[in-house]
Amino acid sequence: MPRRNPSRRTTLGGLDANRRKSLAPEGARKKKPSKQRMSMIPRMAGGEAFGGSENEATVQRCATPSRRKSNGGEWRQSLAPQAALKPDPRPIAEKSYMTSCINSLLQYLVSSGYEHPVSRKTLSRPSGRDFNQIVTFILRCIDPSFNDGTQKFEDEVAMAFKSLGYPYPISKTALVAAGSPHTWPTLLAALMWLIELLGCEDSQEEDILRNEDDATMNSLEEIESRSEKAFFRYLNKAYVAFLSADDPQYEALEEALVEYFEKDNLKIEGEFQRVTETNMEIQEEIKQLLRNGEELPELKQRREDYATDLEKFYDLVKKLEEHKATLRKKVEERTAELVKREEGLQQITAQIDALKRQVQSQEFSVEDIRRMQKEKVRQEESIARAAGAKNEQNKALWEVSTELSQRVDQLRETVEKYNWKVMELHLSAERDSNQNKYELELHTDLAQVGDPAKIFNGVDIKGSVLPMVFSLKCDFAEKCANAKRDTLKLLDQKEQTEKATAHATDCVKELDVKSKECEQLHRQESAENEMVLSNRLKEVDAIETKVFSLRDPMAIEAAISKYTSQCEKLEKLRLNHHNEILSKKKAIQAELDLALRALAEQKEYIQNQLYDLEGHIQRQQEA
Repeated sequence: MPRRNPSRRTTLGGLDANRRKSLAPEGARKKKPSKQRMSMIPRMAGGEAFGGSENEATVQRCATPSRRKSNGGEWRQSLAPQAALKPDPRPIAEKSYMTSCINSLLQYLVSSGYEHPVSRKTLSRPSGRDFNQIVTFILRCIDPSFNDGTQKFEDEVAMAFKSLGYPYPISKTALVAAGSPHTWPTLLAALMWLIELLGCEDSQEEDILRNEDDATMNSLEEIESRSEKAFFRYLNKAYVAFLSADDPQYEALEEALVEYFEKDNLKIEGEFQRVTETNMEIQEEIKQLLRNGEELPELKQRREDYATDLEKFYDLVKKLEEHKATLRKKVEERTAELVKREEGLQQITAQIDALKRQVQSQEFSVEDIRRMQKEKVRQEESIARAAGAKNEQNKALWEVSTELSQRVDQLRETVEKYNWKVMELHLSAERDSNQNKYELELHTDLAQVGDPAKIFNGVDIKGSVLPMVFSLKCDFAEKCANAKRDTLKLLDQKEQTEKATAHATDCVKELDVKSKECEQLHRQESAENEMVLSNRLKEVDAIETKVFSLRDPMAIEAAISKYTSQCEKLEKLRLNHHNEILSKKKAIQAELDLALRALAEQKEYIQNQLYDLEGHIQRQQEA
């Protein structure tokens, strides 16, 4: 349908001719010189104010923090005149304050893309036209339809400040003579309040956008909610741009929305990549656990060896407990002897006390007392010497007994080791003919006989055991020499295996290089295909814009079908390239897997051989 007026869009519904509305989007956006700010407040026309939105209440609370709220949490501005004007606490008449305000206003106008010439001198005493242009530029950042000629400039400015919640009245007479010395400070302060209000709005929107950019992806529902909010903000602003016939603004909003959705897509792709990597790590762990299960027979054999050693330890513990019982019996005997001696000591102490009482009841001369004291000192000294000698003898006896018991225990351990070695060397195979020929048995009760053979159950260590051990030592020395020669051969085989492993590693590295080259080629071809596709899409968009100006529907459909078929061909070509590259990548990956598997098997075989060789050498050395 053709438009009646090319400079203004038509709405989708009917409009009310008696009043004008402006939209109030959530928050505010960043200042851009080439874009306008959407309205935050309802326009007021004909002395009638439309109902304010939730954002209007936010702006009023930010601008006037000292306004008292009602008990319900909301406040309503009264239509009745105030009883007394509220005084302005700002030093608006001071020259320093005015200079600061002029500098801030000049900086804001320059940074916001003010299209008219402006300077500090102009702002020190502006003309009515300059003031009109400045106020129109600032208020159109809030309401794009401000000062459109439907109302007087003075009425519309006063109504706008009142709607925004400016706490001080704006005189219409002052607006007529804006540059006069007695009215310009008040209007300059009002403009500074308006700039601060816009700054609060911008910072609030920046915080909202920053929080959305910094937010992490917790769930798909959260991303969907944020996307719906972003689309609502886009729809709110885009509809205003549509009504205002602002095509650059409309295109910029559409590009911003696409960029926002692309960021979410990148986050989802990153999460997908992370989950894929986690799954690959879990699969590697499962493979490692399966490989560890192959070592189960060896671990079972090791457990049986440990069980055999545990039985030996139990036997040793039993013997130690028997030895402990013997020592406990000795301790009990010594304790009984100590009790007897303590009883004798108590008797002696009682006799001494009786003698002391008898001495105290007797009457002696001074010479007798002195003589008895000397005798007492002499007896105490002799008793102390005797007690010291007794303690030394007891200590020496205890040390000898302890050393003897330790030597006996060591001798028993040696005998047990000897018997175990005899069993290992298969010297006990002659038990049927002569059972006690090589096995030893310790008899501590025959230690005083003087014959070592009787102590060891009649076994002649020097005559029969030592010659046999010497001959076995010579045999094992010869076996060790043979084992060393076998070890050298195995080491040569190990070096050859390491060389083969190094060659396989080089092959794997070459395959890695080929894989990286294929991936790089895939990325280059993908980039080229995407570039070609983007160029085709741009051509399609340009043709679509031309098609809108045509009136022949058949030509439009033919062009659309033509470009659609071209897009489908390009997409098929891209998919074919992509499938070919994926197939090449899978083939290279399979070759890499085979090489790595062969390398792992070779490494495992070498480790097993080395482990068997070390065990064989250790057994030879122990023997």
